[in-house]
Amino acid sequence: MSTGDIQGKIAQLQRVLKHLKYPTSVDTIGLTLGDPLAVLHILNFVLLKYSRHVAAYTLSMGVQLQGKTDEGFVKAALRLFREHMGLKVVLTSGQFLEQGFAERKLLLLYDVVKACRELHLAGVKQERTKVHNAFRQSPAKLLPASPIIKATHGSVEVQRHLHKLPATAATDDSQAIYELLSEGMLQKHLRLAVRRHVCTV
Repeated sequence: MSTGDIQGKIAQLQRVLKHLKYPTSVDTIGLTLGDPLAVLHILNFVLLKYSRHVAAYTLSMGVQLQGKTDEGFVKAALRLFREHMGLKVVLTSGQFLEQGFAERKLLLLYDVVKACRELHLAGVKQERTKVHNAFRQSPAKLLPASPIIKATHGSVEVQRHLHKLPATAATDDSQAIYELLSEGMLQKHLRLAVRRHVCTV
């Protein structure tokens, strides 16, 4: 790959990193030389700091990246890319940690950054869908057709209105739910009403 091609790949990588809000400037000289530290800085960000969805994904795949030496981090990361993310890995961990192989490192780094962004967006979409579905849950599904519940004993009938709770008091993700009086509480009111009815007869 010519120097111009390498600079084009670096520019392409920078554009993708911009979407990820990469917090520092890219070491373009280091990437041009295939400096492993320049690549590791970016890998560390996209795999551990960029998105909790990506970090959760790596853990769910049984890959631990935190607290490792550079060699341990690279070995675990390459296994993640190859076995779980379906990326083509042509570098060994030893080659990755050597100076050089700039073209291969840039191509892999670009694929990793894109894949991590896709994982993040998929995680965000799934999370939003879950919340959206919860908020769409209709209070009508939680309630009988009438906002009044009744209990009868002979000629005595007790009716109780269902009381709407404020959203802050709701225990599910609906905007608001209705407080359902328990059967025991309703029966208690019924017994009291029956007693009062007997006393007045």
